[in-house]
Amino acid sequence: DWKFVIGERATLRHRKPMPASQWAERHRVVHLSSRPGPWRNQVTPYATGIMDAGFFPSVRTVSIMKCPQSAGTEAIHNCVAYTIDRAPGLADVYPDEATARENAQDRIIPMLHASPRLREYLTGMSDDLEHFKFYFS
Repeated sequence: DWKFVIGERATLRHRKPMPASQWAERHRVVHLSSRPGPWRNQVTPYATGIMDAGFFPSVRTVSIMKCPQSAGTEAIHNCVAYTIDRAPGLADVYPDEATARENAQDRIIPMLHASPRLREYLTGMSDDLEHFKFYFS
């Protein structure tokens, strides 16, 4: 008796389209922040455009010019989380492999554990990090 695992079933399921910013409000839980808890677009409304822009079919690159501590990294983490849940595929996110691995270990994997929606994509195995390929440009 053969059947798909949870992650495969989630990937194959047809879902109603949803912008990344709306997805983040429904499913993202911020864990390393001065404001931990559910993501709220109203806190940083300018980040919604950043999150949504990258998922338009005509957009190939999103460049962000910002000051430190202005939600840019968290917006990108929301995009990574959205991609895992709604749009599996390649994503150029980090400048090199070392940065990608460090960020995945320190930020992405804990983000997956913090969100009930994203937690289902973890296998519970010690090498969960290897299941998520963080590409670099």
